[in-house]
Amino acid sequence: VTVDSTGLICYILMLFAMLMAVFVCILVMQWKLNLGMGILMMVLYVVFLVFAILIGQDVMPCLLD
Repeated sequence: VTVDSTGLICYILMLFAMLMAVFVCILVMQWKLNLGMGILMMVLYVVFLVFAILIGQDVMPCLLD
């Protein structure tokens, strides 16, 4: 079994950035889950998915590899 780890550094950095963004959003919303927070979480998740798919399909190169 071969494992292809292309883009692994980019995935890790994107996940860390998303974690920081979620933490900041939670602080800004004062720890209250409301419709705006839910929409913001979905937008952040879709942004991560788009970048992960683009890197995984070699449409967008990971500049850190």
